[in-house]
Amino acid sequence: MTEAELSRRQLLRSAASASLALVAGPALAAEGNAQRTFPGADFVNSVGVCAHNGNKQTPYYSNFPKLIELLQDLGVRHIRDDALFANYVGRDHEFYQRMRTLVGMGFGLDLVCADPLNGYLFVPPRRIAEIYEWCDHGVEIFEGSNEPNLFKNSNMNPAISAEHQRTLYATVKATPALRNVVVASPSYIQKSVPIAEDISDVVDWMNIHPYPGMEHPETTGPGALLGFVAGSERIVGKKPVLVSETGYHTAVQTTKFHLPVSEPIKTRYLPRLLLWDFKNGVRRSYIYEMMDSFNNGLTDPESNFGLVTFDGTRKPCFLAVKRLLALFARPATNARVLDLRFELAGGLQDVQSIAFRRPDGSHLLFLWLGVSGWDRVAKVGRPPVSRELYLTLNPLPRAAKARVFQDDGTLSESPVGQADGHLKVVVSDQLTAVEIEA
Repeated sequence: MTEAELSRRQLLRSAASASLALVAGPALAAEGNAQRTFPGADFVNSVGVCAHNGNKQTPYYSNFPKLIELLQDLGVRHIRDDALFANYVGRDHEFYQRMRTLVGMGFGLDLVCADPLNGYLFVPPRRIAEIYEWCDHGVEIFEGSNEPNLFKNSNMNPAISAEHQRTLYATVKATPALRNVVVASPSYIQKSVPIAEDISDVVDWMNIHPYPGMEHPETTGPGALLGFVAGSERIVGKKPVLVSETGYHTAVQTTKFHLPVSEPIKTRYLPRLLLWDFKNGVRRSYIYEMMDSFNNGLTDPESNFGLVTFDGTRKPCFLAVKRLLALFARPATNARVLDLRFELAGGLQDVQSIAFRRPDGSHLLFLWLGVSGWDRVAKVGRPPVSRELYLTLNPLPRAAKARVFQDDGTLSESPVGQADGHLKVVVSDQLTAVEIEA
């Protein structure tokens, strides 16, 4: 992005997280084509959203009650925001009053700690313990600086950024009250990675911003998740992965290099993106962002990243994420919860799958085709493509039904037929959730 865009994005960074009792990162241990299942709570706990509560130009600031309503409706429990600090900022500052409100409601915080390269904010590491107290101990992650610009002065900036990170890490680890807080790396943009200093000894989690842009979530192109991971491993080593920003914007008239998709395709992609990240071991993914920060039309990406419009209207992509998380909401029972083993047969090219067990003993199996639905030349969405697959389940289910995520945020039911002891399921690039009663 341009330096002007980078500066504005640095001003706008967002917040947080809530229980770090996450799995070490799923690894789909295949047995032939059979795959194991994961606790549904681990996926729900892997999803967060970005907010900008300290920026007075945004609806986060002007309509905080609406933000709370939206967060509760969406079903996330994790929020990312900037840590604010200045001579006039303290426990009673409006921003930290809001952070305590969110913590009191059960939300966890990921706070970004800006380094001296940031043109608007700076968080002195020596004040981290105070900031933690101002948030009523609700901070789970302190991040290094947001997308620090290292290449603007490659002789000095990498060292400035690294020194801030080292001091941040040392301060957190030396403070007993912060012993359970994760310290994440700065979120270097890809252009900065080759000149960044090795900070592997002062990072708990790798922190990346793998925006796919106009690419589909499973792309192997420039927006590929695993490409961002591999690049960052050079400076932080093999660490648990935090995706502190990801998502799509719909500024279809923009000419900037971060290219858009349409709202229907964003709605098709976002549930897949969250599952793709989890499947590839990401500890937490924060959707950028909850609300459109500005209202400057279809040429401005920052006015079109939100799950919700500038005036608070829920978009179809909001409904898709809400319904994805709601599928996991089942009351716990005393029933024995068995792992589900499944095998797929048929044309398996581009087929993606992952299964979860719910607290009541039932399972969710997600299936989709990891292909592009966006015509980047014509700037229009393609109709969904589909194929029929054969599904074998162990143990055999009492009942199974399929729900398909539509491009308008709704769910439709899809038939699950039977043939020769197998289930027949139609799979497309619209996410399918097979609900299985064991």
